[in-house]
Amino acid sequence: MKYIKAFDSIRALAVFFVVFFHWVPGNVMKQYIPYGFNVIDVFYVLSSFLITQILLSARNKAEKENIKLTNVFIWFFIRRTLRIFPIYFLYITLLSLFSKDVESYEMKFLITYTPNIYFFKIQHWNFTFSHLWSLGVEEQFYILWPWLILFLNKKWMPYVLAATAFTGIVCEYSVRNNLFGQMLPYTCLDSLAMGGFLAWIFVEKPVAYLKKTHIILSAGFCMLLIVLIIQTLQQQWSFIIARESISFFGMWLINYIMYRSTLPEEKQSFKFLLESNTLMFIGKISYGIYLYHLVIPQIFRSYFKTLNSFLPMEIGYYSEGLIMVESFVTLLLISWLSWVLIEEKALELKKYFHLKKPLAVSQRKLEQLAV
Repeated sequence: MKYIKAFDSIRALAVFFVVFFHWVPGNVMKQYIPYGFNVIDVFYVLSSFLITQILLSARNKAEKENIKLTNVFIWFFIRRTLRIFPIYFLYITLLSLFSKDVESYEMKFLITYTPNIYFFKIQHWNFTFSHLWSLGVEEQFYILWPWLILFLNKKWMPYVLAATAFTGIVCEYSVRNNLFGQMLPYTCLDSLAMGGFLAWIFVEKPVAYLKKTHIILSAGFCMLLIVLIIQTLQQQWSFIIARESISFFGMWLINYIMYRSTLPEEKQSFKFLLESNTLMFIGKISYGIYLYHLVIPQIFRSYFKTLNSFLPMEIGYYSEGLIMVESFVTLLLISWLSWVLIEEKALELKKYFHLKKPLAVSQRKLEQLAV
């Protein structure tokens, strides 16, 4: 699949909302955006769509060129490792060395990408690395999902993906009264399977399906949105309905972007937003933004507060908002440096890992070797 600029813009908008949700006082967010926690499902749908699309395309190539599917899995995992591991392990190493809020026994959960299991076990947060639960879910997904996509009989693929999404919803309902239950891998299967199902349509079906799927997803999202609004007005909102609505929105958005990419350039709408250079830049460094965003205010808040004390009183009145802006600029700077110095360098190593067709050996050569 060719590079689509709009996906970086979507990443930027989603990560900006996550940062805003975590930095604004909790009582404000609960009052005005009670569903903010569920925005992570947009990331899940998008991540699963891209990963499943890569795996299906690689499988098709492997079957065509007689490449072992186990080699595809190794190729995929190496490339994912180069993308995810470098700054993640740098981050948790720095936490272990300099943070007083991370206990030594907690490190084993961070090293094994299981902080979501840890939080479910203890039923409370460690704010310093609370956001890493979602990375744990994704890594657990990366380990298991490729086996399904690469080795399942293709004729069963859509049915298994639909059943997986349904299983996720059932699992969510089974732990509906436990917030920490919503971060277990099997309760996130719905949004992950939705992204996978969309990728299957994109890879295996004609482009015409994108328009049909867009209509169906629009109808489904509208129905869920109506239910969500009614529940909100009654102040009896359902976490599960909110999660499915946001996941459906993620599917609708991705499908719209894919359908949009098939249109002539002059007919592609929302260019000012979806192809904004600023948003595309933020989207490119969004992994670092997500990884570092909780510790930036903790580290720099006291410095910004001292600095702002020298400002005129009229400006000082808005000190909290100013600190948030200063923290965000610092976060962007650190994430950009992380991209340039570490992430981009690691990604350059991908060029050494390609799916290659086995070298053909002629019959005559085989006879010579036999002799």
